[in-house]
Amino acid sequence: MAVLEQVREWSDALNAALAVVQVLMIGALAGMRRFFVTPAQVNDKVAEAVAAQCAATDRQDKEIADLGARLSDVESAVKRLPTAADINRLLLMVEGLRGDMRELAARVDGLGDEQAARMDGMADVISGVRGQVERLYDYHLKEK
Repeated sequence: MAVLEQVREWSDALNAALAVVQVLMIGALAGMRRFFVTPAQVNDKVAEAVAAQCAATDRQDKEIADLGARLSDVESAVKRLPTAADINRLLLMVEGLRGDMRELAARVDGLGDEQAARMDGMADVISGVRGQVERLYDYHLKEK
């Protein structure tokens, strides 16, 4: 029975120590209460996060729609660009115009030479007519 009596003696001391530990744990838990959040606070934070996510999703949807519109504009502009065949045709037309311009330049040079020759011929005719007019003038007007 000696063991039972020792357990009884120690049980009072253990109960007292356990009571002290429980008081300390209650104090520690009460102090830690400020580190934990309530379910209402969690729900508020979740609601804020959901609202922020919805706003971000709306912005992203708008940006995607804007980018889609811009992409459509770029695609339509690219469709209106000339193709390689169009550019080749344009180059051929420019080359044809270049040849026509050379031909016209040669013709204009020829016309200038022809006009100069005509003017030289006209000068001969005019000098001949001038001689005749001077003779007529001398004959008809000077003698009188």
